[in-house]
Amino acid sequence: MKKPAPGPQGYPLVGVVPFMIKQGAEYLLSAFRQYGDVVELRLLGSMRMFLISHPDDVEYVLRKNHRNFLVKRPSMHLEAMMGNGLTLSNGELWVQQRRLMQPAFHRQKIEATMASTVSQVAERIRHWGAAGPIELASEMEQLSLNAMLAALFGSGISNSETRRITDAVALVLRVAGRGMFLEIPPFVPTPENLRVKRALKDLTQVVLGLIEQRRHTSGEEQRQDLLSLLLEAHDEAASLSEQQLRDEVTSLLVAGYESTAVTLTWMFYLLSQDPGVEQRLRQEIGTVLGDRAPTLADLPSLEYLNQVISESMRCYPAFWAMTRQTIADDEIGGYSIPARSLIVVSPFVTHKHPGFWEEPDHFDPDRFNPERSAGRHRFAYFPFGAGPRVCIGERQARMVLQLSLVTILQQYRLKPVPDHPVEIHTSMTIRPKYGMLMHVSPAGLQS
Repeated sequence: MKKPAPGPQGYPLVGVVPFMIKQGAEYLLSAFRQYGDVVELRLLGSMRMFLISHPDDVEYVLRKNHRNFLVKRPSMHLEAMMGNGLTLSNGELWVQQRRLMQPAFHRQKIEATMASTVSQVAERIRHWGAAGPIELASEMEQLSLNAMLAALFGSGISNSETRRITDAVALVLRVAGRGMFLEIPPFVPTPENLRVKRALKDLTQVVLGLIEQRRHTSGEEQRQDLLSLLLEAHDEAASLSEQQLRDEVTSLLVAGYESTAVTLTWMFYLLSQDPGVEQRLRQEIGTVLGDRAPTLADLPSLEYLNQVISESMRCYPAFWAMTRQTIADDEIGGYSIPARSLIVVSPFVTHKHPGFWEEPDHFDPDRFNPERSAGRHRFAYFPFGAGPRVCIGERQARMVLQLSLVTILQQYRLKPVPDHPVEIHTSMTIRPKYGMLMHVSPAGLQS
């Protein structure tokens, strides 16, 4: 007979929801450390959630038996913005979408956006240091959003369209992040819900306008941005409808820009806490590049850079939890998992599993060198997901991280403002609760 999973009792009626709202990812980590690899967490009423942390069990959920685990949409507001885009769809619709969109993410297509990314980063940071400390989290949001918009729409987007998209996405993500565990349904006419409804209408209007504009672009005007490539996507069975295109564009935008922004923010924080790692990284960049901008051919030579990026995403994976819902009764790690249970696999937790990571709370990029990586469980590390639903934009995201990190380090040094508090805040991503204030100085100056 399969045994029930251990876990905290929580409060009557609301279970552990108050703890999840207040602590989020850190609560999951503490539950794992207290109860083990499979933890039952009771939510509202009879709702049951299971935290799955051992890499063997993560592999079972995300790959071996993935058909029994539907993607669970984390927020009704987020669902309203992303619709049935690739990130949130299931079943045959997801299979069809993945097949249609895959050509747009081939290596040569992503590489074509490289020069634009470097240009976007350089423009954003041009005036850093001119007016005192910067709030790095906000700067990285704008930087990554600009890079994502350029990748999606090329030069075919105006400043006013950029602002309308930015405002809408920021509002919905803020509301969705607050309501991950206790959400006021969108149909309830609260002032905030009405603002979200107007923002989504405006977002749809802008995106559909850009799609229509691009449909009439041809010949020498034909662009090689993601929207153009998606418009070309087709197979024998289907092509992307207008609504699908709208959903795919907003899904790519949401999934791409905020995760990149928070990853860069935590990366510079971690570097600022370990001057030895930062100096070694600067030496590698200087040896490989000197003062010139990176090219595609340079990226494989920046080995330590890639280790720093991987270790940063181990410590602070942007998407801290991935949710699924069981279709039929199942068994994980010897424990009974009823049908319709909510399943959570958390990179934030599994990336700190002491059975697979030595000194897991320590920032150590060398744990990703070839020798120490050899033989590591494939599902001990999954910042971009894993299995059939691994993030389609992983290659693009890594390239943006590489180019952004190099471009900024070539020009500046970033040091935290003393006494500014740095704490985790769990929203849709793991963010610094009070922002990240940084002093900026030229790269050639030691400070």
